[in-house]
Amino acid sequence: PRPPAPAWFVQAVMLNAMAVASTAETPDGVRSVEAARADGGVGLFSLGGLMNHSCMPSVARIPFPGRLVVRAGRPLAAGSELTVSYVDVRKPFKARWEELQQSWKFRCLCERCQLEEEVWADSA
Repeated sequence: PRPPAPAWFVQAVMLNAMAVASTAETPDGVRSVEAARADGGVGLFSLGGLMNHSCMPSVARIPFPGRLVVRAGRPLAAGSELTVSYVDVRKPFKARWEELQQSWKFRCLCERCQLEEEVWADSA
């Protein structure tokens, strides 16, 4: 039997892994890219693992077999930080914060969260 992976490695994979895309082919030969593999496989991308979270991400991940592809959602200046969202940005403020705290152990301080925190504090 294989020895268990060290706890630090398991945690690193859990915090930095991204879903792996797969391709599907129809009987007529048309191929498409599926969002994630059915077996739940993940990929570790050294540069992708360096992208920080924002609830107003500058790029979106695009599934593509064997590669990490990102696309800017708005014009970016040279040298701008590339950020992705670790959670569904359509979720309400509190739900995003709770998920980030529970799954990634941090409190988001992006511009959007700071604004929403201020707005919700004023309404209380």
